[in-house]
Amino acid sequence: MFTKKKVLTSSMINQLIGTKNKIFNVTFKKKNGELRTFNAIKHSEKFLKGGTLTYVPSEHRLVTCFSMDDLQYKSFSVDRLIRIKANGVEINF
Repeated sequence: MFTKKKVLTSSMINQLIGTKNKIFNVTFKKKNGELRTFNAIKHSEKFLKGGTLTYVPSEHRLVTCFSMDDLQYKSFSVDRLIRIKANGVEINF
């Protein structure tokens, strides 16, 4: 039996988020069980230090974004997603 989370992919989340300059809000469950909520944008060049990822996030069902709350890049798992709000659309899981 399939659930919504099994069907949801990181590319679908990226389409919902839209362009790199749109602010969105996300709530997800961390690996240790804590809930985390933050405002983010898809991409910010202001805080880049020249490093590159050694993996492809979508292959691990991850979405990478820039947290505006603590000014750091973060990744969250599509499987642990609880709520996302972007472009006036809110989806709860």
